[in-house]
Amino acid sequence: MKEKANYIIFRLKHIIKAIDMIDRSMTDVTVDSFLEDEVLQSAVCYQFLIIGEAVRNLPVEFTEKHDYPWYKPRSFRNFLAHEYFGVDMKMVYYTQQKDMPGFRTYINELIEKTKDE
Repeated sequence: MKEKANYIIFRLKHIIKAIDMIDRSMTDVTVDSFLEDEVLQSAVCYQFLIIGEAVRNLPVEFTEKHDYPWYKPRSFRNFLAHEYFGVDMKMVYYTQQKDMPGFRTYINELIEKTKDE
């Protein structure tokens, strides 16, 4: 059981690291400056891909046990990877602004809970 918990924590920490990288990249960035910076857009989208992939690799029994819409980061990853030509960068910007702070808190809570199990 300890091995599975370590694997889960490993994946959850990937999510935190990706959120941290997005946050550092987006410090003091306005929506307009984000929309003008294709390199920044690419970097942020890549980190969202990592988040979605880490979520996809969490064991099903773990995600079923924790009440969160896990399909959202997985779907966002798939959209970025497969529909890259149609990504609305405003949506990416506002996803970071609106969703990432709460997601970070939730993932950190899961890391602590998993350590205690």
